Amino acid sequence: ATTQPKVVADNQLVPLWTSSFAATLDDPLLSADGAWLYVINRDAKRIQRVDLKSHDLDPACVEALPGTEAMCLSADGKTLYVCGAPEGHTFGAGEKKPGGRIQIIDAARMKQTSMLAVDVDPCDVEADDRGNLILTCGNSGTGTVAVFNIERAAIIAQWGPRHSLPLLRMSPDRRRAYVVTTTTQPEDIWCAPIPDDIAGTKVE
Repeated sequence: ATTQPKVVADNQLVPLWTSSFAATLDDPLLSADGAWLYVINRDAKRIQRVDLKSHDLDPACVEALPGTEAMCLSADGKTLYVCGAPEGHTFGAGEKKPGGRIQIIDAARMKQTSMLAVDVDPCDVEADDRGNLILTCGNSGTGTVAVFNIERAAIIAQWGPRHSLPLLRMSPDRRRAYVVTTTTQPEDIWCAPIPDDIAGTKVE
């Protein structure tokens, strides 16, 4: 790691340090305590983390599932959820629906605890604080957003609109989902409240 001089500048962002890695790193997530930066190493096909004190990659890692797309942290910061579409994505309502996988990782120990199958091809994921994962899906025939209950290992709700490969973020209180469609012109930002009784809901 290279330490940069600390500069208080007017309207100029100056990095405090820079670390270089011979890898393609994606989807950075800051740990709840600010000690780690979790990343997907696309080249090595691993879930890894950077020590924000030493600025080095931690030796602990988890092999990423095939077709890894994105990951998120649980509301308490203790669990990493990694979504993937091992069979890829389809885009037509009449095409065969590929399945997906959810990889569950203990974030402190960097150990995989379980792997769940999901009947959609996820491309992004966020976690609410009620035991659900919000998944955006590539297949336009399955609904753009699926709500997957972790304990039941089942989809309990699906929402529109029906555009493929959207990006997803949750509000800080985890009560609203923001979806950016990437296959429409112009691209849309779609916001939906997350109901308290989420099971069976369908938001168009």
